[in-house]
Amino acid sequence: PEPPEPWFPESPPGSLSLLARAALHNVVQPFMVAAPLTRALRRVGPAVLGSLGELWLHPERLPITRFNAEVSPHRVFETRRFTLEEFKRIRGLVPGATINDAVLAVCGGALRRYLQTHDELPGPSLVAVAPVSIRNADSNPGLPAGLSMMRVPLGTEIEDPVRRLRSVQRHTSSLEDMEQAVGAKELTDVTKHAPATTLAMSARLLAGTSIGLGRSAPIASCTITNVPGPAIPLYLNGAQMTYFSAIMPISDGMGLVFAVTSYAGRVIISPTSCREQIPDPEFFALCIRESFQEYLELASRPGLKVAARTARVPRKAQGSAKAKAKAKGKTTKRSRRSAA
Repeated sequence: PEPPEPWFPESPPGSLSLLARAALHNVVQPFMVAAPLTRALRRVGPAVLGSLGELWLHPERLPITRFNAEVSPHRVFETRRFTLEEFKRIRGLVPGATINDAVLAVCGGALRRYLQTHDELPGPSLVAVAPVSIRNADSNPGLPAGLSMMRVPLGTEIEDPVRRLRSVQRHTSSLEDMEQAVGAKELTDVTKHAPATTLAMSARLLAGTSIGLGRSAPIASCTITNVPGPAIPLYLNGAQMTYFSAIMPISDGMGLVFAVTSYAGRVIISPTSCREQIPDPEFFALCIRESFQEYLELASRPGLKVAARTARVPRKAQGSAKAKAKAKGKTTKRSRRSAA
C-alpha cells in the first residue's frame, strides 16, 4: 500500500489576515442580526410603545433611590438560598398568593430594611420590573414560553409583612399580560449575533429614556427575575452540583437586579449591584435573610390555618363562565315552566 500523505498543520494567521477577517465579519454581522431583531421588534414593538405612551401621558411619581443612579464598573454580588417548601408555607399566609408573590414580598421587605437602616426609605412604595412568562399560540411548541415585563409595587411602605404580601398578591393578580412578547429563540438569536457594543448602547439608551419618560422619576426601582431551574439534582462525572447562582447585568438608572432561580427544591436569591450603590453587600444579604425569617416565623405559628392556593382564572374565562351559568339558569326556568 502507498504510504499516507504527510500532514502539515496550517500556518497561524498573521496580523493582516486577522484584520481582514475582522473587517469582513463586521460587514456581514449586521445582516446576521437583522432577521432576529426584526422578528423581536415586530412582536414587542406595539406593546412597548403602548406602555411608554401610557407612562408619558400618566406618569407615576415613583421615588428615586440610590439604585437609580449611574452604575460603576465595580460589581458586588451576594446570594442566599432557601427551601421551596418554606416558600410554600409563606405563600399560604394570603389566599391566592403564589411562590412568586412570596419572593417579591421577601425582596420588598429586604429593601425596606436596608433603606430604613440607611435613613433613605421613601414614602411611596418601590416598584420592581419583573418578567412574566406568556405562552403564545403561534410560538414554537419546543419553547416553554415567551417573556414580557410587568411592574409590581413591592409594598416597601408597609410595615406589616402579611399586609405587604397581600398587596403584592393583589397587584400581580390584577395585571394584564402583554399581547405579544419576545420569544426565547429571538432573544437567543439577538444576544448571539448582536455586537457587545450595540447591546451596551441599547441598555444605556433604554435606561436614559426610562428616566426621561418618568419626568424626574424612574420607571422602576429594581429588577427581579424569576427563572426556574431543574427540579432534580444534576451530575457531572458522578459529582453532584450542590449550588448555583446568577449574576445579572445592571445599567444606569437600574443598578439593582435580584436574580431568583430554583434548583432541586431550593430557591436562590442573588442580588447584583455596584459597590457605589451597595457598599455593604453582606448587610444587604442579611436583610434578605431577616425578611425571609420574619415571614417564615409568621407562617410557622402554631394553630395558623394555611390558606389553600386557588388557581387564578383569567378575566375572560370568568366572564364566559358567568354567561354560561346565566344561560343555564334561564334554560332551567324555561324547562320548569313547560313542565308545569
